[in-house]
Amino acid sequence: MEKQTNKIRNSYKQMGKAIADYGMLADGDKVLIGVSGGVDSLVLLKLFQMRQARIPIKFDMIACFIDTNFIKIKKRELAGYVKSCNVE
Repeated sequence: MEKQTNKIRNSYKQMGKAIADYGMLADGDKVLIGVSGGVDSLVLLKLFQMRQARIPIKFDMIACFIDTNFIKIKKRELAGYVKSCNVE
């Protein structure tokens, strides 16, 4: 569990560095996040949510469901999770 926490913490820091170094976000931006229901896309959604709470840049997030057809996804549960994250 601690190994996963360290990976998330490292990804969070790298994300912050990239946003700052390359000016990737500006006030009023809308970020479209592709969500397939897999771990990678859900972690990305969570990282953006964590960044949104900590940085002075105000941006909106919109989740877009990506149907991969090779992973069985409970779409209603995924939609409920995204909604519980306060993401459109």
